[in-house]
Amino acid sequence: MAHAIVRTKWGYIGVVATRNGIAMVTMPMKSKREVEEALRASPKDESEEAVRLSKSAAEALVNYFGGKYDERLKELPVDLKRFGKLQRKVLMRLREVKLGDVVTYGSLAASVGLKNGARVVGRVLAQNPVPFFIPCHRVVRADGELGGFSFGLELKRRLIEHEMKMVKGEC
Repeated sequence: MAHAIVRTKWGYIGVVATRNGIAMVTMPMKSKREVEEALRASPKDESEEAVRLSKSAAEALVNYFGGKYDERLKELPVDLKRFGKLQRKVLMRLREVKLGDVVTYGSLAASVGLKNGARVVGRVLAQNPVPFFIPCHRVVRADGELGGFSFGLELKRRLIEHEMKMVKGEC
């Protein structure tokens, strides 16, 4: 598989790519071994493009966790072929949310034409295989509370705070 495992200031992260784009990203983990285990069932593609994309994505993540936002996080293609049209639409719309901003589940739903679709959006985000490239941590409840996050609310809070510091130049 075309993958890269890198050490960031927050821990080890794994990235998998296909020739179509970034296909999977892990959250920071304590060891390289944990990341290797998490990547075991990931897509297999050894093409030159997949290798190039995984390395570029890994570099962007090292920068991100080092406190420097890297435009490749929103520019590198993502491989969402396994998702339906509506799911892709939600995920790609979320990709447009800028660093330091948050949106509500309901407003994200409305932006893709889903009336009262906050829960649908939540279910889509729970399946997001490429966090950071599609920043699901930037979605909050209508009352401003964090809402859900597959990797825990403390990490979601930390990520939002990290991004606010980047925007303010405090990293």
